[in-house]
Amino acid sequence: EARAENIARMRQQFYEVSQQETRPGAEPIGMGSLVRLAREGGWTPYGNRVAVPYESGAESTMCSALVEALVSDLAVNRHFSILGEVRDVIRAPVPSVRSVAGAMAAGGALPECLVVRKTSSAGLQVALSERAVLASTARDGTPVARPIPETLAAMILKGKAGDFPPLTGVAEWPMVMNGEVLMRERGYDVGTGLFFDIDPGVVLDRGVTAEQGWAWIRDEMLADFPFESDLHRVGALAMMLAMMQRPLMRTCPAFAVVAPQPGTGKSTLIEMAAMAIHGSQVASHAMSNDEGEIRKALHSLIMAKLPMVMFDNLGRGMAVHSDHLSKLITSENSTDRTLGSSETRRESNTLLITFTGNNVSFVRDMASRVVTIRLNARTAAPTRRRFRHPDIRAWAYAERNRLLSALVAIAALADGTGPVEGSPSRFADYDALIVKPILAVTGVDVRDLDVTDDVDAEEDAAVREVLRALWTWQQSTNEGQRWRTIDLVEAIAGRAFSDAQTAAIKRFAGDQREWDNNPTKCLGYALRSVKGDYRYHPFVALSRSDGSGVRWVIENSEPSSERVGGF
Repeated sequence: EARAENIARMRQQFYEVSQQETRPGAEPIGMGSLVRLAREGGWTPYGNRVAVPYESGAESTMCSALVEALVSDLAVNRHFSILGEVRDVIRAPVPSVRSVAGAMAAGGALPECLVVRKTSSAGLQVALSERAVLASTARDGTPVARPIPETLAAMILKGKAGDFPPLTGVAEWPMVMNGEVLMRERGYDVGTGLFFDIDPGVVLDRGVTAEQGWAWIRDEMLADFPFESDLHRVGALAMMLAMMQRPLMRTCPAFAVVAPQPGTGKSTLIEMAAMAIHGSQVASHAMSNDEGEIRKALHSLIMAKLPMVMFDNLGRGMAVHSDHLSKLITSENSTDRTLGSSETRRESNTLLITFTGNNVSFVRDMASRVVTIRLNARTAAPTRRRFRHPDIRAWAYAERNRLLSALVAIAALADGTGPVEGSPSRFADYDALIVKPILAVTGVDVRDLDVTDDVDAEEDAAVREVLRALWTWQQSTNEGQRWRTIDLVEAIAGRAFSDAQTAAIKRFAGDQREWDNNPTKCLGYALRSVKGDYRYHPFVALSRSDGSGVRWVIENSEPSSERVGGF
C-alpha cells in the first residue's frame, strides 16, 4: 500500500505539478541561478579550501598562489625551507615496544616524536589538495574544481622553495633568548625559525630563582654521580644548558663524560639529562674508525634535525681525533653529498655531540673542542654504590618540569648585555649563553674544563695523562719527597698485578738507559700495556678511598730500596 501511495505522489509531482505554468513573477531555476542564490546565502563551492584561479600557461603564478595558500596559516603549516630544500615536519609514533606497552597499560596516548623529512612531490600534492583547489567556471556559470596535478607540486619543489618559511630546527622544550622564554605549545615561531611542539604537560615555575634551581640540580639531580671535583659537577650543568640552548647557538663545543672504569654512570648522566630536557631518548651511535662512516652518520643526523647524538662507549684508552668531527663542531653549516646520488646538500648545524668512554682522551684539534666531564667512583665496584634514585631515567622524566624551570631560571641570567668576563673561548655563543649564566650563579668558570694541550699522537696523549698522574702522586707524599719513576713501576708491578702482567711491565722497564732519558714515556707504555684491569689507571690508583674497598694511597712516606709499600 505504501509503495502504491508513493508512486501516486511521484506521478502527481512530475506529470502534473511540473507541467503547470510558472507562477507570475517567478523564473525557472537553472544551475547558474542556483549557484548564484547559494553564494548569496553564504555557500562556498570549495569549502574551506582556497580557490586558486586556473589559467593554462600561467603555471608559475599558480605555483606561487598554491604555496601562499599552504603556508598562510603558520599554526597548521608543516612545510618549510631548509637551505633551498622543502622539508615537512610530522609526528610519528616512537618505535619502542616498551614505550608503547607502557602507554597502553597506563591508558594514555601513544608516545610520539617529531620527524623532519624531505618532501616528495606526491606528499606535497596531497597537502596542497587539502588546502587549495584550482578553480575555473563552466559555460553555465557552474564552478569547476580541477585536481592539482603532481607536475605542479614537482615545479614547486624545484623552483619555489624560497617561498616557504625557513626552518632552523624543531624543539619540544622551552629555550631562553635575551632573557625571554621561547615556549609555544605547537606551531612555527617567526622570530627564531623554530618549529615548537611542546607537550601541554610541560609547565614552568616562573617563581624559581637561579640559585634555587642550581641548588636542586646539584643536590638532587646530580646526587648519584661521583664527579671528580666540583668543577666537573658544574660541567654537567653546562652540558644540560647546552642541551636546552643548542638550537640558538651558531657553534657549540662537544661534551664528553669519561671515567677510569665501567659502571660509573657516564651514559646514564647523558641519557637522564636528555629524557628530562628533550622529553625523548638520545640518539646513540658507535664510534667508527672510518672517517667516511663518521661523516655519513653525522650528516644524516643533521638532516633529521635531531637535537643531539651520543657516541657511546668509546674504546678503552682511545685517543680520539677526527678531522671531520673537528670541522663540524666549529661549523654553522654542514655540506655533504646525499647518499646514493650526486646531489650535494647543505644543512644548518644544530647538533650537540657527546661522547662517553673509559680512560678516553681527545687529541690534536679535538683537544680544544671538547668539554670533558670526569667521573670517579673511587671504589672497586661502582655499580654496588647506594643510589638515591634507583631508576634515575624514569625519575628525571617525571621531574621534567622542575628541571626545565631550574634551567630556564639560570639561562635567563644571560640577558645579552655585554660579553662574559675572562678570556673568551673559540665558541662565542657558548660563552654568552652558557658560561656567563653559570659563572653568575655558581662562581665557577666552566671554560677551565677546556684547558688541555694540543697533542699530535696517541702516545703523546698517554704521556700527558701520566704527567698528571705523577703530579698527583707526588702531591700525595710528604712535602719535599720525590719518588723515582722506576720505584713506582716496581711497586705497582709487585702489589697490583699478576705475574704475567708484571712481566709485561718489567719488559718495558728493562732498558735503564731509556728510563733515564724519558721515564714518563716509558711509564706511559708500561701502564697502558696492562689492559683489562681498571686498577692500572692513574686516576683510580692514586685516588683516596675510605670505604671498605682497597685503599689506593701511598701510605709509607719513606723510600724503600725494594718496593714502595702501602699500595
